[in-house]
Amino acid sequence: MLAPVHGADGVVVGVAAMKMRGRAITSIVDVIRNEERSSFLVDGDGVIIHHPNEHWLYHSLMPLSPSLQQQIADEKRFGIPHVDSLALNDLANCIRSVKGKGYAAYPVPSDGVENIAGFSTIGQHDWTVVVSEDKRVFARPLQHLYSKALESAIIVGILSIALGLLFAQIFLRPIRSLCDSANAVAFGNYTTAKVDALAEDELQTLVGIFNCMVNGIQARERERAIFGRMVSPEVREKLLSGQLALGGENRRVSVLFSDIRNFSTLSEQLTPQEVVTMPNEYMTELANAVRPWSGYINNFIGDAIVVVFGAPGSLPNIEWSAVGAALEMRARLEVFNQRRTARGDPLLNTGIGISTGDVVAGQLGSLERFLYTVIGDAVNVAARLEAMTKRYQAIRF
Repeated sequence: MLAPVHGADGVVVGVAAMKMRGRAITSIVDVIRNEERSSFLVDGDGVIIHHPNEHWLYHSLMPLSPSLQQQIADEKRFGIPHVDSLALNDLANCIRSVKGKGYAAYPVPSDGVENIAGFSTIGQHDWTVVVSEDKRVFARPLQHLYSKALESAIIVGILSIALGLLFAQIFLRPIRSLCDSANAVAFGNYTTAKVDALAEDELQTLVGIFNCMVNGIQARERERAIFGRMVSPEVREKLLSGQLALGGENRRVSVLFSDIRNFSTLSEQLTPQEVVTMPNEYMTELANAVRPWSGYINNFIGDAIVVVFGAPGSLPNIEWSAVGAALEMRARLEVFNQRRTARGDPLLNTGIGISTGDVVAGQLGSLERFLYTVIGDAVNVAARLEAMTKRYQAIRF
């Protein structure tokens, strides 16, 4: 290696020369070599002058020109008549085009594995130090970082999903509770429909409103049930829907009037509790007999019952419906008397009167209290016909 020597005035006064044995250079190059990394020297003509693999030694990276081959042979530079090529054209072109430091990727001819090579020239000399490594080994740290990053991403993703599910459960639990309660309301299970108190937030406000709604519906259904026992279902539905107002309308109806014979005499033989229990049991049987024939029980008058066919709802064949209900009432009375006989109770006899005619049907009373009923001669005639049945003996068909 040569370097100029300058005097005090800057004029070159000499040349400093340093000679280094090739073995010293190669020993320095070999320091950076290991099992996975190889290092070698390439001279200015592209010939490998040092390599740990003897098969690569004194081979050119790319084919040499015939004149250069002749020059090397004349100089007996490597003690061989001809320098073979390794056909590493990519590496050779990169070293030739880049002055100083650089890198290149090239396939190894023996096995086709792609290597990564980093190279640098030696100062003012035309030699180049090349450090080569399998691309897979070279990329191993990057792949390790990628694997770690992927593992971290997976772990973070799993944690995020777990937290998301946890928060979803926390937020969905009250909503599911509300849904279950709403289903309970739909099926009329008001006792189990209320939602327990939750955290102090917007959902708590919603739960409070929902519970108030359930209380209101429960109270309304209770009033509806009680109201349904006081009036017939037909009248109840029309009242709740606003179809019945204070006033009346002309209707053609059939009126059935039924009464228990000698009820006053019979009551004297019974206790007060039995006086109430016996008519209630009897009226229940009559109500069950009337219902299949669409009869409207207008009133219970002591031991008597008044049934209207054709009001408040329209009904075809009102006469036949009244007669059919009367026959059903008589059949149920026979079964009822059989039970009374088995208990040792006295038998009941009844009379039934039926009349068909025009009546005024509507709400009777005041704005504070009114009753749906029918008024007309048909009602009076039915009552008189029932009273006249006392003169005749019952006819069995």
